[in-house]
Amino acid sequence: MSFNKIMTKIILLGTVLSLTVFTISPAVSAKPTSKPKPPFAKELQDALDNGLKKYNGKGISVAVIVPGYKTWVGVNGISHGKIPIKADTLFDAGSITKNFVAALTLKLVEEGLLTLDDPLHKWLPDFQHIDNTITIRQLLNHTSGIPNIKGPSFTGPILKNPERLWSLKEAIQTFVHKRQFPKGTGWYYSNAGYILLGMIIEKAAGSKVSTELRKRFWNPLGLDSTFFAVEEVLPGNIAHGWIDLNGDKVLDDFSVYPRTALYSALKAAGGVFSTSEDLAKWTHALFHEGRVVSKGSLDQMLAFHSPIPKPIIAGYGLGVQRYTPRFFNGSLFKTGRKEIHLELWGHAGNGIGFFAFIWYLPEYGVSIGFMSNREQTKEGLILLPINDLLSVITSNLKKPP
Repeated sequence: MSFNKIMTKIILLGTVLSLTVFTISPAVSAKPTSKPKPPFAKELQDALDNGLKKYNGKGISVAVIVPGYKTWVGVNGISHGKIPIKADTLFDAGSITKNFVAALTLKLVEEGLLTLDDPLHKWLPDFQHIDNTITIRQLLNHTSGIPNIKGPSFTGPILKNPERLWSLKEAIQTFVHKRQFPKGTGWYYSNAGYILLGMIIEKAAGSKVSTELRKRFWNPLGLDSTFFAVEEVLPGNIAHGWIDLNGDKVLDDFSVYPRTALYSALKAAGGVFSTSEDLAKWTHALFHEGRVVSKGSLDQMLAFHSPIPKPIIAGYGLGVQRYTPRFFNGSLFKTGRKEIHLELWGHAGNGIGFFAFIWYLPEYGVSIGFMSNREQTKEGLILLPINDLLSVITSNLKKPP
């Protein structure tokens, strides 16, 4: 199969990206901790090990932060060949980038550099097919009506030169076409909306998105294993991503193909690479510790728009997804598991050959980073290890009063 046909199939399958100065207080000094490990650490590892088999995956890395305990990190599987997944292995975080970008946008709002009700025309030139009165808020919660970037109109120019470095303006002008609906009248997941946010952030802050993320968030929080593709040099310990390229039900190693064009065109919609531990630390700092944005800004992020035309998403805020019970109670499978009613916030990320999640369980104060170097399957088998991990956590912890 030709490279162009392979890449076209990948994009059409929707595997590129699924379904983001006042700085944070510095992290607590890195003194040895006397915190014990979670008493259910073995159960978590067993769930991860068994889940990898159920999922038929290549590798999984999971980090769990439970207040009062050491951060638990569990791994299993391989990157490629005999190279194992390790705790410091990086994965493509996909659309979890949107959660970072949304938090950065709220930070700029706090500093008075922009407002959520600013229209596009205040910051950007007019683009064909895009209503210039769409607001920043509507970009953040996917109610702008701007279509998603996918299909042959995307793959053609990208595959013509997969090593090309796209500008954000070129990406919008080339790939965005007829709107889905008038602004504010519906919901439709849009990578293009976050590409526009990246452009606005660069104008408002006067620097690159990666520079602002590192300066405001990653360095202060000690997220030393988090990087932004294209704008930063990625380290070498990145897991290989696995995907069925030609429909023969055999997973192929996609790491041999160049990604520069894809990442530069979709930059602020999906450019972050990280470890499960860094993602869990980020999630805990944002939702539990309140160290990323103000309480007022976090409340804005958690103002969920609904209904959402996706079975496992109950609402979408500003770069934050709220999940339905169907996501974690086993109703998609005949598991025989007792139904769990659980409040769950976070974001999913789907890169080529990767699938990732961040979650916060507000009823328990628990934060989770989950990363896999295998494509999501149509059967949703990734939910099996996820359900098992959540069951271990909820069965061992009591909800705070």
